[in-house]
Amino acid sequence: MSANEQDVGFLAKHTKPKTSKVVPLPVFSPGLDLALNEDGSVKSSLTNVAEILEKSPDYAGKLKINSFSNEMFYNGNIFRDHEATECCVSISRKYYASFKLQDVKAVLPAVCVRHAFHPVQEYLKSLVWDRTPRVDLWLEDAFEVPPTPYTQAIAKNVLIGAVARVMRPGCKMDNMMVLEGGQGIGKTSAVRALAGAEWYAEVTEAAGSKDFYQCLRGKWFVEFGDLAGMRHTEINKLKQVLSSPADNYRASYAASAKDHPRHNIFIGTTNEYTYLGDSTGARRFWSVSCAVSNVGYIINMRDQLWAEAMARFSAGESWHEVPHDEAEEEQEKRFDADSWEYPVARWLSAHQTDNITTGYILADCLGIDIGKHSKADQTRVGAILRRLGFISKQRIVEGVRGRFYEKRRQCTTS
Repeated sequence: MSANEQDVGFLAKHTKPKTSKVVPLPVFSPGLDLALNEDGSVKSSLTNVAEILEKSPDYAGKLKINSFSNEMFYNGNIFRDHEATECCVSISRKYYASFKLQDVKAVLPAVCVRHAFHPVQEYLKSLVWDRTPRVDLWLEDAFEVPPTPYTQAIAKNVLIGAVARVMRPGCKMDNMMVLEGGQGIGKTSAVRALAGAEWYAEVTEAAGSKDFYQCLRGKWFVEFGDLAGMRHTEINKLKQVLSSPADNYRASYAASAKDHPRHNIFIGTTNEYTYLGDSTGARRFWSVSCAVSNVGYIINMRDQLWAEAMARFSAGESWHEVPHDEAEEEQEKRFDADSWEYPVARWLSAHQTDNITTGYILADCLGIDIGKHSKADQTRVGAILRRLGFISKQRIVEGVRGRFYEKRRQCTTS
């Protein structure tokens, strides 16, 4: 064998012909503007994920967000967390790329927000009012509540305020109607019918807890049942909740918690007629006494009630005012009287009422030794004094700084 033949044999044995890598190319959907690599394959980029989820036939117009419940939807169904992984695998296979799950999770909310919908807003906008007034008297028609300027104001405030909370989330609506009436007359059924079962919830968690805020998502009417069974501290927490226009929580698709303007209103129900422990914040409760519950009326008139409320909201009508004197009178009826209040009131009527302290009343009026005055006792007496028309001020009396109470003076005009 010649030297040349030996060289050719060596080269043939120890070298392999180079072959070009065959890259399968996807069949592009019309309208997609995808960035490609030099070899023509699809880049595994964030912008390509956005392009596919926004414009491809599999996803275009099918990814949405319910801005009422802060839930993402795909093809009409709630988009669960694990489905982001399935989405990432699916588009990676279809476009022969290796898209990153973190990119898919980042793009999904942005695409959904561009196609947001609000089911309650859509419902309200679809209604046509027949121009027959019903809103001011719906409490009378549904619960046989006596028609007074106070109850009629509450009737319209609740419905227009509920519309306002949906159309302008986070707007001022820091009052709660309380439906009073015998057990079993159907107060809860009526509230559920008015809101719609899908948009109604009854609170079973403590007001202000994490689970409580989760309960509010996607609900229009949130009911506090058995208001009379709440402890004083729970009522105070409820007052704080009512005053807040937004709730802070992490949505299922979000990386961190943030404030979400409130879309709902609160309704209270109770079988009792005394449930307010003190006058602080009592204005937040709009109490009405119900004789019956005509759920059928609410079911039949629901669309027209909301159509009128929507029309009056759109016309700029307010939902906050109630007759002041009548409201105070109604609140006064609901106070759960403290057993110390009567002896304290009698003692005050017979003594100088400037610069009174809770300790002085505990010792001199109620006969409790000063060494046994607890913080709870002082708070209890302070609440009684405020109920009796006293205000507290920090001041120095006889060289001692403390909190002193004096009778609230009525303003007079000449």
